[in-house]
Formats: sequence, structure tokens, C-alpha cells
Amino acid sequence: MKRFLYDPAWPGTTRTLFDSIIDIDNLRIAHRQASRGKRWYPEVKMVNEDPDYYLYMIRDLLINHKYKTSEYRVFEKKENDKVRKIYSLPYFPDRIVQWAIIRVIGPILENHFIYDTYSSIKGKGPLLCANRVYKALHYHPEETKVCLQTDIHHFYPSINQEILKEKYKRLFKDPNLLRLLFEIIDSLPADEGVPIGNYLSQYSGNLYLTDFDHYIKEQTDVKYYYRYMDDMVFLHDDFYYLKDLLGKIKTMLKESYKLNTKDKYQLFYTCDRGVDFCGYVINHEYIKIRNRTRNRYIDKCKLYKDEQMTEHNRGSFNSYNGFLEHANTYNLQNKYGSLVYKNWHDDIENNIKTRRDNR
Repeated sequence: MKRFLYDPAWPGTTRTLFDSIIDIDNLRIAHRQASRGKRWYPEVKMVNEDPDYYLYMIRDLLINHKYKTSEYRVFEKKENDKVRKIYSLPYFPDRIVQWAIIRVIGPILENHFIYDTYSSIKGKGPLLCANRVYKALHYHPEETKVCLQTDIHHFYPSINQEILKEKYKRLFKDPNLLRLLFEIIDSLPADEGVPIGNYLSQYSGNLYLTDFDHYIKEQTDVKYYYRYMDDMVFLHDDFYYLKDLLGKIKTMLKESYKLNTKDKYQLFYTCDRGVDFCGYVINHEYIKIRNRTRNRYIDKCKLYKDEQMTEHNRGSFNSYNGFLEHANTYNLQNKYGSLVYKNWHDDIENNIKTRRDNR
């Protein structure tokens, strides 16, 4: 396999990170990865008709420093009780460019993250995070008697662009790479932070709080600390230690990062209730799902048990079951999910019989 990504351990290398980003092989792989699940997009079809033409066009834009972030399509998305402003960029050239960047600098950034930083990192999604919290509670109950949970108010829009740039400048010395990163960071007004929806923003968000993560892990007495983007969980054996730490956290985030934590923090004994985190409710002995997830699953089952199987409802139902498999939900799935499977099994059998009869 051709080796084209920058490797500081590769003897004699003179290639810069920017050179690795604009490598045509890197752009080809970035296009392939960025287009997964989007093959029907008009822009993806356009690039696929003549990949070399469009990818070399991107390469020329980057080499000549003529690449400018395209205009965002802005819309609102409601998740539970939260309404987020989402910024969407065209597939060509912007999404390909950002994938090409992350393919090169992503592993370097991840080497600076603590292990218990999650979200937007390959192989480190909500399930792994929830399991890590469960293992801490289950195997170290005496050290995890108390939980502090807090999160940051409007995290992405509150990120200070100048502080973020300084963090990138401290990590990377390649001027062409920094020029490209800053072009993307500056694509929003300074008072709007970084855009939710950008692939680069996900890594930037993690980088922004990496120094804070290392402070918690290395300079406090908190051994069990987990962060899923801006949601943070601290486990300890001393209620008053965590209460005192909360005040220090608020001050540090405000003064050093220009961030505010939400007023509705939670500080409680884990024997009284589970830790509601990453979509699960995690206790010392088991992992459950949230009540609203349980109720949505029951509603789906009641709907699908009388409907024909389609590609959409099959995908939706299987997605729920995949999420439930990792929690203590055997009775729930057996009681409600089995009705759906029976209905769809009968539907499949009837279709097979009809085809046979029509022969």
C-alpha cells in the first residue's frame, strides 16, 4: 500500500502535513469516505462521474490558497427538548476538504485527547462511554459513591475562535495547514463560535477542552472522569470534594475558555439513582434505558405490529433493537418486539405463498 500520510516517525521524511492533505490519494479516500450513505446526493453523483477532474480541482484550489468555505445552509433541528442551529456545507468541495484534513490531523489530535474523551472519534461512541462508566461503578463502588454531572451552555456557539486558533498554533507549525484551518474557523462571525455540522468542528470541540481534561485527570483527585463532547461526569467517594470542585470548574471554564456551565448541574449519591448519560441510565449493577426511550420503543412496536414491513420501518425498528441490546431490556423486547417480529414473519410467509401461487 502506498504510504502518503505524514508520519513523524518515518525516517528522512520532509513532507508537511499540508502536503499530505493535498495528496491526490488522500483526496480520493476522503471523497470515498465522505460519500458513504450519500451516493444519491446530486453533488456526489457529479463527482463520481469524473472524480479526477473534481479532485484535482480541489487540489489546485488548496495549493494556490484559493479555497474559500462555501456559504452555509442554516436550519434548526429539534432533539428532544433542545433546538440546535445546524450549519450545512455543500458536498463539493467543502465536505471533501474537511475529510481530507481530518484524515491527516485526526490521529495527531486524538493522541492529545485523554482516553475518556468520546463523540466524533472512530470507535468511541456513546456505547463505549456508557460501558466505561458502568465498569467504574460496578468494579469500584467505594470510589464511585458520588456523581457530579454538568454540561456547557451552548458549547459550539460559545467556543472562542481566537483561543481555538491558539490551540491549533501550539500543536501545528505548518503555516499552510494553519491557514486552511483558520479559513474554516473564520467562516462564521467571531461571536457565533464554530458551526454545528462541520466535520472539523467535532474535532475542534474536543481539542478546545483537551487541556481541561488533562487538568481534571492529572491535577485533581478525580480518577473517574468522562466527557462526551460537552457533557461531563465526575465520580468520586466524597460528596463535598465534588461540590468544591464544581466551583473551581465553573471559574476555570469561564476565565480560561470563555464558557459557562449550565445552572442545572446534578450532584448525587449513585446508590440513590443511576447516572443518566449517553442515552442510558447506568447503575452499579445494570444499565437501563431512559423512560422516554422505552416509551418510544413501545409506541413503535404497537405501530409496527399491525403494519407491513417496509425498508424504512424495518431500519427504524432494528435501530431501536440495536440500542436496546446493550441494556437490561430482555423483558421489554420479548413482550413488545416479539409482536412485530411475528407480524413481519407472517407477512413474509404470505408474500412467499402468493409468489408460489402466481407461478
